[in-house]
Formats: sequence, C-alpha cells, structure tokens
Amino acid sequence: MSAYSSDNPTRLLGAGNKKLRLCLQLCFCAGALNHTSSLTHKPSQGITKANEHVEDPLQMIRLWTHEVLRVFYDRLVDDDDRQWVGHHLSEIIKLHFKEKPERVFSQDKLDDNNLLSALRALMFGDFMVQGQDKIYTQIMDQTAMAAVVNEYLSDFNATSKKPMHLVIFQFALEHVARIARIIQLPGGNALLVGMGGAGRQSLTRLAAYMEIKKHCTVCMLAMYMETRVSLLASA
Repeated sequence: MSAYSSDNPTRLLGAGNKKLRLCLQLCFCAGALNHTSSLTHKPSQGITKANEHVEDPLQMIRLWTHEVLRVFYDRLVDDDDRQWVGHHLSEIIKLHFKEKPERVFSQDKLDDNNLLSALRALMFGDFMVQGQDKIYTQIMDQTAMAAVVNEYLSDFNATSKKPMHLVIFQFALEHVARIARIIQLPGGNALLVGMGGAGRQSLTRLAAYMEIKKHCTVCMLAMYMETRVSLLASA
C-alpha cells in the first residue's frame, strides 16, 4: 500500500497494478449484480469531495467503503445481495488495504448477524455544521446527526408555506444523508423508489434545504398529458 498523503489522499488506494486489480474486482462485483461496470468510477466523485479533510488512512478506507456502498449497495433491494456486497467489501478491505473490516466498520466482531447494520451505520455528510463551509466527513454520532437534521427541519418549517411534520427516525436519517450526497455531486441524480407516503418527496425537500438548493416539482395536471400528446402528434 502506498503512503498516505494529505495533498493527494487517493494515493491510499495504491498505484499501478494494485489499483487495476481493485478496479477489476469492483467490475466483477458489478457484473455479478447485473450492474454496468461503468459505475466503478463513481466512488471517486465522493472521495474527491473530502479533499484535504481526510485525517488518516483508516478514515480514507472508510470513505472509499462508504462511496462504494452508495454506488452499489443503495441500488439493491434484497438483503441477500446486500450481505453479498458486505462480504466482498470485507474481503477487498483485507486483501487490498491490509486492514481489518472490524476496524473499518467500528465493530468488535463482524458477522452475518450485524453486517447489514454495520454497513448502514457508516455514513458521511457535509451538513453537520450549519453556516460553515461544506466539509464532507464521517458522521460518527448518529444522535447528534438526528439533532442537526431536526434543527434543519425546524428552520425549514419556520420559513416554508408548506411545513413538513416529519418524524426523523434511523431510516429517514440514512435516506436524507444519501439524497444530500447525490444533490452535491456534479450531475447527481437518483430514482427514489417506494410506496406512496414513504417520504421520498419530503426527504428530498429537506435534503435540498440542507444543501442550500432550490427544490422544484413538476405538477402533474389533467391537461399535462393532453398537451404532451398534442405536441407529439404535431411534431
């Protein structure tokens, strides 16, 4: 493993054939999950967001692991596939980074019983300090995260004509952090899938407010489809 450098933290990923092996292994994982291998460059977007704020090699490994989870893990809907990704990530961490997965995921013991909860608990964000420069860093205290997100929600409701009365529980925290990350990425986009009333729109509005972005909604009216059909017919 090449030495860590604060002016070039991506050096931790290694150089030459080691970096190639890591990319090829990610391509294999993507292919096994029927995802395009073009996604393998996506984790680097989140890594570059951290810039010089990565303090040590272990934090860089956690950042890389988090970005891989956001790119691949978040597309999965089956716990067996999530377990599979978790096991392969653990092997990659041991093989390429020469680090114990238990240290990366802050667990005394890592097995099938706590693997998914450990993967979920690894979160990064740039919204923990309001009114400051955006610093993309690991969120270590989820109780503090809940307090910060609730404060954002209170501020949003105080100024919005459409206040949102949300209960910020664990899954909501995870989803709002994921959406906030995507919003900040160049060309970031996501398809949020879920049942009606699951909070997709509300959490998106909240994440946009947290990231100081303008939220816009396309209104689906009765005349909307008729207009579209007329335009297509005349084209």
